[in-house]
Amino acid sequence: AATEWLGLLGVRLRLPAPAVGTALLLHHRFLASRFAKTVEAELAAITAIYLASKMEETPLELRDVVTTAYRVLHPTEPVLPVATRYSRLRESVVQCELLLLRILDFDLEPRTAHKDLLHYIRAVGTQPLFKGPGGSALLQDVAQLAWMLTCDYYHTSACVRHPAPHIAAAMIAMAVGMLAVPLPSGWFEPLWPQATDDDIMTVARPLIDMYEAGRPPPSPDTISAEAHQLLQAASGHAPVHTATQQAPNEQVNSAGRNPLQPQSGSGSSGAQASSDVTAPTPGTPPGVPAEAPERDPHTGVEDPHMGGSHAAAAATPSSH
Repeated sequence: AATEWLGLLGVRLRLPAPAVGTALLLHHRFLASRFAKTVEAELAAITAIYLASKMEETPLELRDVVTTAYRVLHPTEPVLPVATRYSRLRESVVQCELLLLRILDFDLEPRTAHKDLLHYIRAVGTQPLFKGPGGSALLQDVAQLAWMLTCDYYHTSACVRHPAPHIAAAMIAMAVGMLAVPLPSGWFEPLWPQATDDDIMTVARPLIDMYEAGRPPPSPDTISAEAHQLLQAASGHAPVHTATQQAPNEQVNSAGRNPLQPQSGSGSSGAQASSDVTAPTPGTPPGVPAEAPERDPHTGVEDPHMGGSHAAAAATPSSH
């Protein structure tokens, strides 16, 4: 699926999870527009990653995005020649970016649920259950599972239909239900006032359907060290440092063919595009090295680069 490929590209480019979520949100908005059939899916995904990196203030070089995307799609092909195919693909991304901006009506502040999730984890952490013996570890489990659910949620088209705070609240409710955490009645009210079980299920159902359709099951190893540090800070732990892992232009591809498809003779001699970001060996899970965290200017919480993850097989959220 295009969203799976887009998520993999985000990891290869070492984007934080909120930026990958923004890219997925942009991609879904593009697919919902009347221009969806005028641009190749891969080109739209590359453009979404490139634009999202700038919107989330983690800008990438267009050269790195183009060359890494090509290597992810065609791991056995030679590096793109600069004078021919790389130049055409680069120009296609620039034109597609203008198209995407018009589709967004130049709204450059889309909101994903990741920051709301961190605030809500702090609120949930005030429950007496998490203050007793073993409570902090249990809260950390809830936070990690909710984070993975949130990352996965942006692979569904439902992310464009629901407000980010509601997505964050519903993902915490799912995590609590999946872990069978015995929270008292009314614990959910501060997160989403007057919400009913039906409201939560309306948000959560697309993700549950995706899991039932074959999404990989959860694993503690799928969350990155950077995300682990951030969630520890949100749930009241001291951070640990462990290594774990455009104006619309319907003629976007003026060459008349998909520039991402390899050509015969593409390995000919000549100047070639290089990238500072290289794709890992095919079949090897991409690693996301730990980096010095930054602090969120609004919350003061450490906000390091984070990786997305595959979350659990679905379960119904608990009653609240």
